[in-house]
Amino acid sequence: MNERVSNLLRTGLGFLVLQVAASAQHWKPEFRNYPVANNYRGTPARVNFGISPGARSYRTRLREGASKGPNFAAHYTIVTWGCGSDCYDIAVIDARTGRVWFGPFTGAVELAFRRNSRLVVVDPKSEVEKRFPNGLPAGFDTREIFFVWRGNKFVQVYPTDGTKPLPAIR
Repeated sequence: MNERVSNLLRTGLGFLVLQVAASAQHWKPEFRNYPVANNYRGTPARVNFGISPGARSYRTRLREGASKGPNFAAHYTIVTWGCGSDCYDIAVIDARTGRVWFGPFTGAVELAFRRNSRLVVVDPKSEVEKRFPNGLPAGFDTREIFFVWRGNKFVQVYPTDGTKPLPAIR
């Protein structure tokens, strides 16, 4: 193979690798990427305050939310409540056991989730644009951040550039 053809091939392969890497950075998770099966159909368990540290402080919200039954990842119930102006807090309740976990983050606008998926989106871009059609107010900052529920905790899956949501205020 002559040197000119070899250089062209190397340049083409290098360009292809850069394109693949760039497109991977823009890939955003979707609910269908994290499916669950076997939706829980029984009566939701009572909130178990004994094994859930800090849950008693939010007992009314947690009991009300748990009584509605699962709305997330087959057998969990996500409950949110306001924690100030443009702020919400989150808890996850297992409908089978009543165990409560609190989210490690606070959101500003909305939380998106589905019963048939383990994915949670903090402040989805579409909801932020609906609430603020003319752009965010001065001093207000929010980022779309994706988490997956794994066992008993949220794991951030996007963005992967080190961006973090606001920490929980509890």
